[in-house]
Amino acid sequence: MTDAFKAAVAVLRKRPLAEPFGASPGNAPILRSAAARYSIAAAAVVIAAAAHRGLAHAFGPLPPFLTFYPAVLIVSLLAGGGPGILAIVLSALLSDYFLIPPLGTFAVAASSDLIALSVFVATSAVLCALADRMRGVKWAQTVARRQMELLSVTMASIREGVIATDIEGRVIFLNDAAEHLIGCKRADVERHPLASVFKIANAPSQEPLPDIVERVLRSGSLVTDGSDIELLPVNGKALPVEVSGVPIRSDDGNVCGAVLTFRDRNERKRVEDALREADQRKNVFLATLSHELRNPLAPIRTAARLLESARVSQADLERCRSIISRQVAQMASLLDDLLDISRLTRGELTLKKEYVSLRQVLDAAVEAVQPFINLKQHRLRMDLPPSLPVLEVDPVRMTQVVSNLLTNAVKYTDPGGEITLGYRLEADSPAIFVRDNGIGLAPEMFSRVFEMFAQVEPTKERSEGGLGIGLALVKALVELHGGNIEVRSAGREQGTTFTVMLPRSAIAAEPARSISSGRDAGDGPSRCVLIADDNPDGAEILGMLLQSSGHTVHVANDGAAAFELAARIKPDIAVLDIGMPGLSGYEVAKRIRCEPWGVRMTLIAVTGWGQEEDKREALAVGFDFHVTKPMDPTQLEAIFASIA
Repeated sequence: MTDAFKAAVAVLRKRPLAEPFGASPGNAPILRSAAARYSIAAAAVVIAAAAHRGLAHAFGPLPPFLTFYPAVLIVSLLAGGGPGILAIVLSALLSDYFLIPPLGTFAVAASSDLIALSVFVATSAVLCALADRMRGVKWAQTVARRQMELLSVTMASIREGVIATDIEGRVIFLNDAAEHLIGCKRADVERHPLASVFKIANAPSQEPLPDIVERVLRSGSLVTDGSDIELLPVNGKALPVEVSGVPIRSDDGNVCGAVLTFRDRNERKRVEDALREADQRKNVFLATLSHELRNPLAPIRTAARLLESARVSQADLERCRSIISRQVAQMASLLDDLLDISRLTRGELTLKKEYVSLRQVLDAAVEAVQPFINLKQHRLRMDLPPSLPVLEVDPVRMTQVVSNLLTNAVKYTDPGGEITLGYRLEADSPAIFVRDNGIGLAPEMFSRVFEMFAQVEPTKERSEGGLGIGLALVKALVELHGGNIEVRSAGREQGTTFTVMLPRSAIAAEPARSISSGRDAGDGPSRCVLIADDNPDGAEILGMLLQSSGHTVHVANDGAAAFELAARIKPDIAVLDIGMPGLSGYEVAKRIRCEPWGVRMTLIAVTGWGQEEDKREALAVGFDFHVTKPMDPTQLEAIFASIA
């Protein structure tokens, strides 16, 4: 008995007792802990003892271990070797105490009972070991099957070709990418020598290289071939690749096969070229951005210096004001485009559709671009039917689309050229087009002009600036409306036509609402206005503008002073910068709203941060309006006019 029991325990010790069932996939969660498995052993023995007593009561005396054999076997199969041994020990003790004379003690009087007890322990130990070994094999098979499934999925998902061979160099595995590289299906090449499927050659000379499988099997280590090689499939064309091979080793450490990995150098080159082009575009964009922001600053600085002169004439004063206004508008337009592109790439730009006459949209776009058209002495022709439809669109964004197309036409058309803005129905869908007789486009550029930061290389010197994002923004805004945009040109110096196609559903039958252009702040009643800005020049010039409209203005240059001044004068309107020292504009707004005199005050946030979350935060702390710097005076005038 002792030898059999020791042998069974030795078998069980060859692997962790708790490992198979606890780690086996698909087992019930209750059996994954040692406490649960050993509890099952104890419960099974108690049930076996109760069953023995019930059967004995029904059928008379029974062999003492009749019900304990199946209990041990079931515990070993379900819970493992450790719980099985516990079941053996508990079964032997309960049988000796309750079923083997003398009852009520652990002594054994008869030698036959001692032999029966020994046989039970030895036999149960062997059964336990065999059952646990079966569990281990089943668990190992399950793990191996799942590992093979994982390996198969992994091999199918990677882009590199993978081929495995045996010690004879015959194919035993290849993934989908390898099938694509060699132009053969797995079933066609399996168990075939790899050398009969393809060769590896030197790219310049096409001279075959030594069999890489033989080199791997012979060296027993990693083998790689460089970038000047080609894969020559028997049933395909030559393909530039990088290849590496590693040996497969058996349990005794001997080489029994090889695994080859192939990388398509064409794909790698495409990725490298794309990254290089993206990096180049980024550098060009940053340089262009710096250039485009400095360009307007030069005339602004010169005009400001001229305004300091006491000898400046009224005519020169008007010219300076016009130059400053135009250059500031250009800078604001650049920054607005950047913010819009940022919102679009994050999916945060939303449309605010309403019913508006197409004529109002076109008139607003022409009004925005007219100064640039006049500057280059272009002829603007309107190709419009007598009546234009009402559209359900975002009027601001649609105006931006048309004005960007007009601006693009102005840039790439020589002075004195002709630009046409028109509208027509195409298959009952509204189509807005902008045509010019400028430098034109080559056919290969038709799709590229809508890419981010793209500028036609030979025409950059004639583009008169720009960040290369205007047409990308136009395309994104048109697609947000459910439409599309296309470009046509007969070639270089043959002009270009951009056509915006909106969906048929964009045509509405409801009356149009006018696009408000605001009214002069002086048209309304005089207001008491508090301006808080840590930029003294910005606060001063805004104060001068409001005073010229008849308002009473008070200025503070930090948050704490702004709140103290507001508490003292109790203004009708407070125009607060957000990023001020001491107290931010948000904190000043919160404090004002907590005071009885500040509940009905109109609060306007003025900030360089114009994202949607910035607007939401401003409204959340108590602001009534959010204005992004550089602030358009007409926007402020419209806000003043809207306040009851």
